[in-house]
Amino acid sequence: MSSIDFDIMVEQAERALKSVVEAEKNDEVKVIADKESEEIALAFHEACKRLGLYSELIPITGKRPLKNVPEEMAKKIDNPDICINAFQSSAEETPFRLRLIDLEMKRGAKVAHAPGITKDMFIEGALHVDYEEMWKNAMSLMEEMEGADIVRITTKNGTDLILKIEGRRFQTDIKIKKRKIGNLPAGEIWCAPHEDGADGIAVIDGTIGDLGFVPSPVTLHLSKGKVVKIECEDEDFRKRLEELLHADEMASVIGELGIGLNTGAKLIGNMLVDEKAAKTIHIAFGNNLDFYGGQNDSSMHRDFLIKNPDMEVIYTDGRKKMVLKNGDIVS
Repeated sequence: MSSIDFDIMVEQAERALKSVVEAEKNDEVKVIADKESEEIALAFHEACKRLGLYSELIPITGKRPLKNVPEEMAKKIDNPDICINAFQSSAEETPFRLRLIDLEMKRGAKVAHAPGITKDMFIEGALHVDYEEMWKNAMSLMEEMEGADIVRITTKNGTDLILKIEGRRFQTDIKIKKRKIGNLPAGEIWCAPHEDGADGIAVIDGTIGDLGFVPSPVTLHLSKGKVVKIECEDEDFRKRLEELLHADEMASVIGELGIGLNTGAKLIGNMLVDEKAAKTIHIAFGNNLDFYGGQNDSSMHRDFLIKNPDMEVIYTDGRKKMVLKNGDIVS
């Protein structure tokens, strides 16, 4: 990597540390990384030094995929102010990632979770963004969601899905608070729908977490919050989804509704970025215990991306409002 590219990465890491995790001088930062993400970890390490933060690199060791947090790693995550999880991801490591996040939050950290992060995201991708503008859009949309009872999501591809979200407060990763989690790159709002409150059809025409772009559209049939049928022309891919969504009893139960707001994010087949892209929404199945009101304790969490959706909100007082049209925020 050229020194120019590395300098750009450090600059963007600084911006993220200041804007997203709101780092303060003398904060203690733990950067958890694997060998494949070593340059990214070093960029965060250098950014921390420039901002007057105390940074420690914690390497991921042991045979991959990991299922649990290694004891030696857990010992090093000792009451940090900020944790940055900068490593590559796989579907099989979902239990490890969830346990790592839980440990970091319990020890008081702001958790910037970045599984699958790449150098391109710093140099020309979703980390090049106007954080203040994105924050304003997030606050505006979250305000629109106050008092919502259900949302109806439709697309030209055939999605027609009802989600019950009454009382399930939205969160955002554009500002990460103590003992909370957000992603880098940042750029979404999300909530935990009622675990028995998802009915209809979702046609997935974007990305699926850890699996990349769908080979052909995936149709999920939902009833009372649970996936009851999966359709896809690619039979091998469909079987893989069946396996992942039945990893445990709650893996096929609705866990999240997310709305992408990052105008710098482009669809690249990496859910870390794709779920942040403007003009998309995503739903997820599995664990949501770290979301407001979430009650799904699955060992899995799998995101499914839908492009260019319409979204109508039906409020508890009977009002209706279209908040997304073809993926764009309705002003």
